[in-house]
Amino acid sequence: IPAYQFKGNLQSELAAGRITKQEAIDLLEDMLMIRELEEMIVKLRSGAYDPIRDFNYRGPTHVSVGQEGTAAGSCSVLKLTDKLTSTHRGHGESLAKVNVAIRSMTDEQLKARLGGGATGSRAELLEHALEDHLYKFICELFGKDDGYCKGRGGSMHIADFSVGHLGANAIVGGGVPIATGAAMGLRYLHKNDVVLCYAGDGAYANGVVLESLNWAAQAQFTNDLADGHKFGLPIIFLICNNAYGMTHRTDDEVMGVAHLARRAAGFADNNMHAELVNGMDALAVRDAVSRAAALCRQGQGPVLLDVHTYRYWGHSLSDPRNEYRTKEEEAAWKAIDAVDSFKKQIIEAKVLTAAELEALEARVRDRNARAAKRAAAAADPPARDVIKYMYTDTKCETVPAEFAKVELLAPLPEIKRVNGELSYKDAIKEALVEEMARDKRVIFYGEDVADYGGAFKVTKGLLESFGRDRVFNTPISEACICGTAVGVAMVGLRPVIELMYMDFALMSSDQISNQAAKWHYMSGAQTEVPAVFRVSVGAGKGYGGQHSQTLESVFCHIPGLYVIYPATPADAKGLLKSSIRDNNPVMFVESQGLY
Repeated sequence: IPAYQFKGNLQSELAAGRITKQEAIDLLEDMLMIRELEEMIVKLRSGAYDPIRDFNYRGPTHVSVGQEGTAAGSCSVLKLTDKLTSTHRGHGESLAKVNVAIRSMTDEQLKARLGGGATGSRAELLEHALEDHLYKFICELFGKDDGYCKGRGGSMHIADFSVGHLGANAIVGGGVPIATGAAMGLRYLHKNDVVLCYAGDGAYANGVVLESLNWAAQAQFTNDLADGHKFGLPIIFLICNNAYGMTHRTDDEVMGVAHLARRAAGFADNNMHAELVNGMDALAVRDAVSRAAALCRQGQGPVLLDVHTYRYWGHSLSDPRNEYRTKEEEAAWKAIDAVDSFKKQIIEAKVLTAAELEALEARVRDRNARAAKRAAAAADPPARDVIKYMYTDTKCETVPAEFAKVELLAPLPEIKRVNGELSYKDAIKEALVEEMARDKRVIFYGEDVADYGGAFKVTKGLLESFGRDRVFNTPISEACICGTAVGVAMVGLRPVIELMYMDFALMSSDQISNQAAKWHYMSGAQTEVPAVFRVSVGAGKGYGGQHSQTLESVFCHIPGLYVIYPATPADAKGLLKSSIRDNNPVMFVESQGLY
């Protein structure tokens, strides 16, 4: 496994043309903005942030001070349309992703983003947009209606879908299958974009994370099964490896590998191009992510990067740290601080003078203070709107022209009628066939659903008509099946997935209940999740307690999710078609006794 490949510095990168002076300044500014914002959060807890000393901040405090080089360096090479998923400790990459996107916008795009007839020079528009971004960001931290997510997400769920930030995630590892699904959707749409998926070292003991690695590396994306589209998933799994889960160490306590880059070897013969990266050097991270993104855009993804960094504070500010690590350890990491070392390089490379650097730092501080004051004074969401955004009331009435023309590889499956009537099973099949023939965005996947047609042969024949890009088998990974559906939906497709038995939905419950059902609400209606989770219920077959449960009442208690249980063939067909066209997540329950 390659380790610490980058041997250069700012001067050598400038000389090689791999970074410009302005890009170097922007990179430093992003690191400074992240640190200023998070040090503000730390000070707010003790009332020591002078601009809003009396403000009562009640949100989470999972700060990433110390990890700025990882966040800013990785985002610095992303395109406006590239995607990102983040974590509960995701302020850094959330700030940096939008900063980078803003700077890549045209003047017209900046004006459209700012609204209100924004005018001025490009420099003025950029400054206005950066402060507006910071204001919306801090508003979200404070639970304000002007926040990116209308105050519904808060610190651990910040998202800006308009520039490809698909959301931070409070469930450790919860965003990894979503990112994997987003990459699968981009592959299907033939977009030349990548997904940068952040997760901490602790997450790489999580089952759905390991399922996602296996999912992303499936041979069927690149071998002869790929229907002429041999293209690996364009995803970079970036491990923010600060060596700690909450308080436990992941390198010599709760895991059996010295380096998490080794995880990749268990899932891909090419080891996912894995390497170890110095996360305390923003240029090293920039270099590694740049190379990884190039591989992904060439169809050689996925890529795994084990980025070594360090959080100076504890898991949260209620964590004193001294119970599980020493002052000497902290001091050793602070001696190679990413921000301080890059400031030194900026001066040595004569990109900025000392006076210009001080002016930049002052501008960052003042911008943060102005945004914080505005955010503290901003309105809270009205109490009457507490359940606003729980569901969307939209549906797909008209298929966009680019998706309305569906290419068939063979005639549609013939569905038999007896005395003019469909069976329950064939009614479900006909609904799915009609919707797939109507809308190219509808894709279908699950365990053994392609060639075999599913355990109950409901979908036999779909593969031959629509091809493996739209109908394909999956690993036995129910959580990842459902989690990827969330990501697929977020990038514009309309997935229908099959779980063989409803009992297995309990294995997927986090992705259905905490992800699919909540993201419309938590994002402040920035995204919709039009995903259908088909599940079947065993009936009278003697299969015992793990293959016979009818759990619709459990999922009826999940806000943001629709649960459908049709009783007749007519209901089954009509309700499945309606479910596929609806822009809310739907659990579609089928009784095997009615097939």
